[in-house]
Amino acid sequence: MKDTLVVKKATPLGARVWTSLLVFGFIGQIAWMVENVYFSTYIQKNITAAGWATSATVAASAIAAALATIFSAAWSDRVGKRRAFVCWGYILWGITTAAFALFGNGQVGGSVGLAVTLFVVMDCVMSAIGSTANDSAFSAWVTDVTDVTNRGVVDIVLSILPIVALIVIFAGFDGMTVHGNWTGFFLVLGGLTSAAGVLGLCIFRDSPALRPVQGDTYLRDVLYAFRPANIRANKMIYVCFLGMMFSGLAMQLWQPYMISLVEVTLGIDNYILPIGIVVLASAVLSVLAGKAMDRFGKEKFYYPVAILQVLGGLIAYSIKFVGHAMPLLCVGGTCIMAGNLAMAGLFTASSRDYTPAGRAGASQSVKMVIYIMLPMVLASIIDPLIIRAVALEPTAAILAKYPSYAGSYLYPYELFLAAAVSAVFILIPAYFVRRDAGRIRREKLAALEKMTPSTERQTAARKKRKTLYPLVILLVARLFCLMVAAMPIVLIYGMIVEGFKVWYFVITCVMTLLFAYSIYWLWPLCFGELTLTEDYVKWHALFMRSVKVPYSELRYVEIRHFDEGNVVPDLYGTGQMYLLLSSKSLPKKRIDKIRSGNGLIKYQFLMRDAQTLSEFIPEPFDRMFRTRAEIYAREKRAMARDWQKWKAKRKKAREKRRKKRQAEK
Repeated sequence: MKDTLVVKKATPLGARVWTSLLVFGFIGQIAWMVENVYFSTYIQKNITAAGWATSATVAASAIAAALATIFSAAWSDRVGKRRAFVCWGYILWGITTAAFALFGNGQVGGSVGLAVTLFVVMDCVMSAIGSTANDSAFSAWVTDVTDVTNRGVVDIVLSILPIVALIVIFAGFDGMTVHGNWTGFFLVLGGLTSAAGVLGLCIFRDSPALRPVQGDTYLRDVLYAFRPANIRANKMIYVCFLGMMFSGLAMQLWQPYMISLVEVTLGIDNYILPIGIVVLASAVLSVLAGKAMDRFGKEKFYYPVAILQVLGGLIAYSIKFVGHAMPLLCVGGTCIMAGNLAMAGLFTASSRDYTPAGRAGASQSVKMVIYIMLPMVLASIIDPLIIRAVALEPTAAILAKYPSYAGSYLYPYELFLAAAVSAVFILIPAYFVRRDAGRIRREKLAALEKMTPSTERQTAARKKRKTLYPLVILLVARLFCLMVAAMPIVLIYGMIVEGFKVWYFVITCVMTLLFAYSIYWLWPLCFGELTLTEDYVKWHALFMRSVKVPYSELRYVEIRHFDEGNVVPDLYGTGQMYLLLSSKSLPKKRIDKIRSGNGLIKYQFLMRDAQTLSEFIPEPFDRMFRTRAEIYAREKRAMARDWQKWKAKRKKAREKRRKKRQAEK
């Protein structure tokens, strides 16, 4: 049964679909990041730092976005088109974003109430257009073009695009806001959004399977997802969105105040550095999780991801008591954000699996209300209560640096604690989705198999194919080493900020050389995969040229131990072995000096792979693998026997102790 739930090969999406996914997903998140982070920052710095102003903006824009999504989703379902809504929506979205340049660069004069009201009205218009284009039409299009074999990785990629967008804004455009050039900031990013819409008119295409929904009136289509009968029939969609709501609330409780929390409350002047570390680490963890979800099933990841998000909130809150703001913020923030991204990908992919045919737009309207509007509205109610209850008064030094905090409060650490509490409630919907995950996955895979043409099924059956992956423990260890090796980037940035120092320069150079060597040596080990077919063996790794050796040209096959001819001994007895396959004679140099390429394949050999290799590698080379496979199987049987003996011995000892206690009584 478990084998039927493991996807051997995901359905390919094609270059055009991936380009549209990345362009519109990324630019859409650029525009949303401006609305979610920088609108709040603009209000807090140029109008007022009072919590009610930020909360009013967040709540009003959430309601406007939800209403726009509900009506536009039904409209796009009825006409059977997504392209016009997405492309022209992005063009108008960019124009309305650029319109905020009219507020100017300095402190907004006149009545604070009037300025906030005008800002909120413009934000509502912009949010309504953006939700129509992105949350309604684009998200429905993603459901149209994906299936159960690729939705996990697609939704994880889309969920990390906000992080990528934040990095790009920090690296390329945040300097404008730091120097008070808000006009240029809004104009440039608004123009970028409109440019994406123009590009979409050339590359964006609707799914060929998309058809207009017929039968009901427009009003009934608008209310389709909110009718009790449809809620009962598709209840698992709403359970998924409920889990997303708690995860989104955990982010909304502190994200609108993110820059102010880091810069003012935590006292980290260079807020770009910790936020950059958090978003990069979160993105890497989320992509790895997405690949694993599609391969092994989403049900195995709900509880660990939810616990990760809770743990992140608690770590960030502990800064209040133990200090060490920078490291704890990086660790806690990474846990919160990585957990949120992975959880969004989990529940979104699951909700797409439950979406009825032709109703992708309607499901997005529900998602907008539950996942987007409710967290923003609830956060706008909860945040002011927390801020008034436990926030600190700004000091004279803070008021001199940030005048807008006069008569207001510093945003407190308890916002992180509230995020952790919200994340705990994710476990409730996760339980129900996880319980039903096996059934829906079997149904979708069976339906996908029926949709495959018979000739394609026969061809797939004839072609045996197997891909070997690195050991998970080794993969995690190597990825950790790569993350540590990225430390020179931080040192180089520190040298730029702090100024040139000889000792700092020497350390940076040494670390950079170590980093370069680590990448050179570890990259193929971390990301290298070996694909075996009936006709050839192929090695491929991310961003590296693949090596393909047909069996008819295979002349040399050898397994070498790491310490054979190596000046570096295998100190810990790990017994590392490397498989070399080549159409030419093998080099006689140290194994760590050999790299895949030019007709040579180098792959770390694991005893567990011996049986698979013996089935694919032709004679006479298959004998060495068959022998090792027999040894591996014999050792596994011996370990299983020892394990059973140990369990029987423990059981006998427990029974003896139980009888002794009974005799004593």
